[in-house]
Amino acid sequence: MDRIGSINVEAARYLLDIPLHLWSLHHDGGCRYGVQTTNMSEVFNGVLKGARCLPITALVRMTFYRVNSYFATRRELGRKRLEEGHDYSPKATNIIEKNMEKAGAHEVIVFDYERGLFEVTTGRGDRIAGKGGKKHTVNLMQKTCTCEKVIIYKLPCSHVLAVCRHRSLSYSGFVDASFLTSSYRSTYMSFFKPVPDMHNCSPYDGPRIIADERLKRGAGRPRSTRIQNEMDAADRSGKYRCSICKVSGHNKQRCPNKNGEGTSGSDGAVHLSRPH
Repeated sequence: MDRIGSINVEAARYLLDIPLHLWSLHHDGGCRYGVQTTNMSEVFNGVLKGARCLPITALVRMTFYRVNSYFATRRELGRKRLEEGHDYSPKATNIIEKNMEKAGAHEVIVFDYERGLFEVTTGRGDRIAGKGGKKHTVNLMQKTCTCEKVIIYKLPCSHVLAVCRHRSLSYSGFVDASFLTSSYRSTYMSFFKPVPDMHNCSPYDGPRIIADERLKRGAGRPRSTRIQNEMDAADRSGKYRCSICKVSGHNKQRCPNKNGEGTSGSDGAVHLSRPH
């Protein structure tokens, strides 16, 4: 915050006026598991991207089958991982394996076995990256580490794993239940039922809905409701330039030379129109 304030005092004030748990991983209580982006929403938005311009019936049908495929694929993945004996989701497993590699170079010093208090000094791998030699305090009883990654990501950091290896203890108590393979599978246990063929449905005898013609959008490009900013301001100071003869003042539809005649442009050169 001091660095931000030294660059722009107003920026620092703006951030400090917002409750810290809304924008800082350090103060969110671990509620976001280290995630501060909308990537998952964007991914799912991409899944349904092709349905946007379809008629309403086709849009609903495509959304239904896309979501069904999304659930069926992941439900099957969860079942296979359970059968193969994987305790955690793929993401959690990858993070733990990477932290395990780093933990192998850490040095562990015991301060209190009974209270589970240890000091961990980061090892050679971090020293190469310019981060080595740092000391962290791990408390097994309270399930904390001074690096605070345990709270933020809900997964064991390399310091905790180093202590668990030193004491021949399981690190499972530091893994949040949401990362369990069983939890992953239960997330996608809901299933969709096939939609009956419309020819097998009973005839509809309810009210007939007719669209109000007054609400029909007219011809032309719809008016934008997005708030404009300086990036949207177009430079309208210049005149139109013809793409055929490169002369300002008209476009290619009104170009007097579009049938093949040449013209002298503003640079004095003769420009010939492209063959149609």
